[in-house]
Amino acid sequence: MSGNVFFIGDMHLGHEGIMKFGQRHFDTIEDHDETLIQAWNTVVRKKNDLVWVLGDVAMKPQSLQLLHKAAGRKILIMGNHDTMDTKVYLKYFERVKAFEKRYGFIMTHIPIHPNELGYRGWNYNVHGHIHHKEKQPPEYNYINVNVDYVGYYQPTPLETIRQEIAHREIESQIS
Repeated sequence: MSGNVFFIGDMHLGHEGIMKFGQRHFDTIEDHDETLIQAWNTVVRKKNDLVWVLGDVAMKPQSLQLLHKAAGRKILIMGNHDTMDTKVYLKYFERVKAFEKRYGFIMTHIPIHPNELGYRGWNYNVHGHIHHKEKQPPEYNYINVNVDYVGYYQPTPLETIRQEIAHREIESQIS
């Protein structure tokens, strides 16, 4: 039986500076990291659940080790802070990619240019990178799964993204 699919971006495990940036208010980086892993495991429960991590997962190799505590299978879409050798990431992820087109949208870390969406046939871009709502691209076809942006630390289910796309499609027809 197949598992569920989830998306999360910008975990920044082991990144002490992230607690001063965005919505993360923790006393220590250990509290931060443990909270993210616990939140992950509240929704990702099956061994065959798949989580697409859309960049900026961890700042140092030791922090990546926390992913052994995170349930499910994992694929990494590289982010601007994912600067370690690919071999390091492959200890924790099934695959490491620059982007992926699947489920009817493109997954990236940094949002792609708006002209690429229609030109390439990608109608929606699921991404991370942007930590603040006021900096989100105004176009309706960007869906941000950055943990700061969504307001909780759990991965976002594919079904939630599909519902959001359907809602936006209806809204665009009404407007």
